[in-house]
Amino acid sequence: MRLYSKIGMSVFAIFVLSVCVWKFLPQFWAGAVYPLKYETSIKKYAEQYKFDPNFVAAVIFTESTFNADSVSYVGARGLMQIMPSTASWIATQVDEPNYTANKLFEPDVSIKFGCFYLRDLADDFGGNIDLALAAYNAGSGSVRSWQRLNPDNPLQYSSSVSGYVNKINKTKTMYDKIYGNWYIAQQTITAAPAKPWYTLPSIWIGNVIGTNK
Repeated sequence: MRLYSKIGMSVFAIFVLSVCVWKFLPQFWAGAVYPLKYETSIKKYAEQYKFDPNFVAAVIFTESTFNADSVSYVGARGLMQIMPSTASWIATQVDEPNYTANKLFEPDVSIKFGCFYLRDLADDFGGNIDLALAAYNAGSGSVRSWQRLNPDNPLQYSSSVSGYVNKINKTKTMYDKIYGNWYIAQQTITAAPAKPWYTLPSIWIGNVIGTNK
């Protein structure tokens, strides 16, 4: 009888462990593949320049994979990979009097400049975010010339630029799935009382099979 009891407990423990791994490991690995850093600056400047914070995070991931010291082969710098010449102009628009090119390695400055620049481009292209992203990547002049050739599908003229835009859109979808509305303040939400530790396995199992509502 004691043997059957031990076997039963072992089977139950393995089942609970398997459920936990199935439930939480994908989320862990997704967060490792798609990191989220500098949340305060992302939230601040996304709100200021009217972007979804997960969109800004997707741009940062695509541009630099959240490496603040990143430098591209053409010289773009920082999280949002801005060229120093472009940043010099942005600095005059956002009142950054002490700007130097090295400031692009500061996460807050890079995110601020990148969000301003994306908003400026979006306004120039009538609110079309895909065209703004294309201009961010390839320059406004190129996108304007493609528009003249084919107003309905200007990005067909560059597979690399259209791929860049698609990557950001897909990455934004991943950030939505992994992190949800992380940027919404939770202070007004009252947390439920903590459950005793010995009830956690049944709670996890209930969440998986849908009995906990």
